[in-house]
Amino acid sequence: MDEATTRARFYDVPRLLALRRALRRVANAAEPRAEPVAGVELSDARRLGLLPGSFNPLTRGHSALAEAGLASGALDLVLFSLSTHTIDKEVLRGASLEDRLLVLQLACERDPRLGTLLVNRGLYVDQATLIRTAFPGADELQFLVGFDKIVQILDPRYYVDRDAALERLFGLAHFLVAPRWSDGSEALMALLALPENCPFAAAVRPLELPSALRDVASSQARAAAASGATPNHELPPESQAFVEETGAYEDPPGRYSARLDVLEALERAGDAAEGLDFRGLVDRATGERV
Repeated sequence: MDEATTRARFYDVPRLLALRRALRRVANAAEPRAEPVAGVELSDARRLGLLPGSFNPLTRGHSALAEAGLASGALDLVLFSLSTHTIDKEVLRGASLEDRLLVLQLACERDPRLGTLLVNRGLYVDQATLIRTAFPGADELQFLVGFDKIVQILDPRYYVDRDAALERLFGLAHFLVAPRWSDGSEALMALLALPENCPFAAAVRPLELPSALRDVASSQARAAAASGATPNHELPPESQAFVEETGAYEDPPGRYSARLDVLEALERAGDAAEGLDFRGLVDRATGERV
C-alpha cells in the first residue's frame, strides 16, 4: 500500500466509529471479554502468541518482537493485545484508543499471521485466563515480552504469595523474552538461575532481537514527535505516517485535538455525517484555532 493510500485511511470514519463501538463493548462488559478487531482467524490457532502493550504509538520494537516470535518457529499466530484497563491514564496524552487500534489494523495487513485483540483485563494472568477461555482450541499460549517485563513479573514485591501466583500464570502460558538495552540472553539465564526462580525457568525462553531495536520505546517516539522531530528510526511505516499526518504527539496537539473533536461531532451527527469530508473538516477546524 502506498503512503497516500495509508494516510487516506486515517480518515475512514465508518471504521473509526466501529472501533469506538468495539471499545465500548469490551470496556463496559462486566465479565472478562476479548474481541478480535484485526487479522487472523482465531478458531484455527494452535500456537498463539500474545504481545500486550499500550501501543502509544506502535513502534518498530513491537513489530520486531512479533516478527521474531513468528520466525522462532514456536508460534503460528501473534496477536497485539490492547487492554482497556491498563491504559486509561494515557488516554489524554497521545493517540486515542480507536486510533491506536486503527494503526494496529493497518500494520496487521502486512502479514496474515498477525492480528489485534481488544481485552478488558490488564494483568497477565487475567489475560491468559481470558484467552484460554475464549480460544480453547489453542494448544499453546506464549506471551512476547521484553527483559524488563519478566524482571517485573518475577519480582516478589508485586505479590502477596508470589509462588502461588506464578504457578498459576506459568500453568496457563509461557514467555518468550527479548533483550532490552544491554540485558540479553545471558542476563535472562542469570535471572532464571536464581534459586527462587528455578521452578519457573522451563516456562521462559529467550528470543533474539536486532541490537538496534533493543532500546526502542514508545516514550522516546512520543518525546521526539513532541519536539517537532520525526521519529523515523522508532516507528514502522503505518505509525510514522500516522504521527506525521495527525500530529497526535505534538505539543500542543492542535491538529490532533481538532481531529478528535470533529470525529466526536460526526458520531453525534449519525447518518447526517455520511459523505462529509473528515480530513477537510479537520483542516478547517485546525485553521480556525490558529
